[in-house]
Amino acid sequence: MKSLIGFLLLFGSSVVYGEIIKSRIHSIEKVKGTKNQIVKFENGRVAFIDEANSEEMKKYEAQFVEAKINKSSQLLTFKSAENHIRPMSEPFLERTPPAYGPTVVSMEEANKMFNRLNPNYKRKSECSDRAHVWSYEEFKNHQIKTEKIFAFFTASYINKNRMKWWFHVAPLVSVKNGDEVQKMVLDYTFMRRPVNIKEWTDFMVASKRECKLTKKYSEYDVNPQTEDCYMMIDSMYYKLPLELQNQELQGAYKSSWAHGEIDFSYDFGFKSAPEVQ
Repeated sequence: MKSLIGFLLLFGSSVVYGEIIKSRIHSIEKVKGTKNQIVKFENGRVAFIDEANSEEMKKYEAQFVEAKINKSSQLLTFKSAENHIRPMSEPFLERTPPAYGPTVVSMEEANKMFNRLNPNYKRKSECSDRAHVWSYEEFKNHQIKTEKIFAFFTASYINKNRMKWWFHVAPLVSVKNGDEVQKMVLDYTFMRRPVNIKEWTDFMVASKRECKLTKKYSEYDVNPQTEDCYMMIDSMYYKLPLELQNQELQGAYKSSWAHGEIDFSYDFGFKSAPEVQ
């Protein structure tokens, strides 16, 4: 009975049609200066709710739910869906920051990397699954260690632009450019070549404001919502924002691949078997 409470919360017993999201709730954030609140799902999607319904939703924070949203990403219904979780092996976690050095490549090699990124992703796939597989295949097939770049959008920006996502992630490669090393983003879904970080964020941020780079997830998490977005860069092993949050709050650092996590990303993000040699 409890699982039905949220599902019937907003519209009673009437039948409502919309998109279904199955994911854990990462957090619920209030949009400052408004009565709106944003539900952030672990898979990157968002749903808009008002204050009247936020207390019921907060009971489900960090839980796996099945949510229904309309075309405007307004939350229609939700229910607990913990029984849908598939067990996965846990990655090895270290208690001190591990040394990590990304591979430095030429611009020619960076272009080759982009062109060989696995194109067989599902149309309805999550950026975290795509980025994880792309980084994994480059490491396994070519021994190239990339990084991940995360862009996190603030609640005020999401609300103003009615965005459907609160974060985006892609592989990041270090490219030798003369005497300097430049970071280039490999985002096969939205770009047609490796691009610099500003070009990548400009594609996503309508204002073209620079995203603030931070080394602490908490700076984004408790931001005053005056920025449009924040960025974090970490090793190829990181897949989700929760892992960046846990390294700060719990001192838990990822230093290896979790094969259950890789299998999950292939299953949910791609149409075909792994392209690992």
